Amino acid sequence: MRTVSDTIPVYHFGSPELDTLHRQAKAAGNVYGSDWHGFEYVVDHGRFRTLNELRAGQVVPRSRAINERGEVDE
Repeated sequence: MRTVSDTIPVYHFGSPELDTLHRQAKAAGNVYGSDWHGFEYVVDHGRFRTLNELRAGQVVPRSRAINERGEVDE
């Protein structure tokens, strides 16, 4: 397990910012200037959080649950 860093951006589920992120990834093939080797971000679903990761060629992010200690399984 690893602890999720406080520097990873957090988006609220259903927010316009999260929708924009996913649209940009699908349309342009990169996310906010990342080198597209992988872009991690947290989605706050209200009662729980997930660590999501987009990689080159992906439209749907890989998503893993974050536990109450702020850790995610590798």
